[in-house]
Amino acid sequence: MPIHYLQATQDRLVPAFCLSIIRKLKPKVTFSQIAGPHLLLQTQPAEAARLIGTKSLSWQGTPANP
Repeated sequence: MPIHYLQATQDRLVPAFCLSIIRKLKPKVTFSQIAGPHLLLQTQPAEAARLIGTKSLSWQGTPANP
């Protein structure tokens, strides 16, 4: 199962080094950074949805619109 990690650049609850821990467990994880605090889906919903949609389409082999 593919995993895509959305990392908030100003997250004070989940530090950036957590990505390295996730990568040790799941080396194929992909990630994107979004400017904002911990609650990205609430504070940056359009950008989060765009990234999730683009990544989902790439996993399906469908080209995404830039």
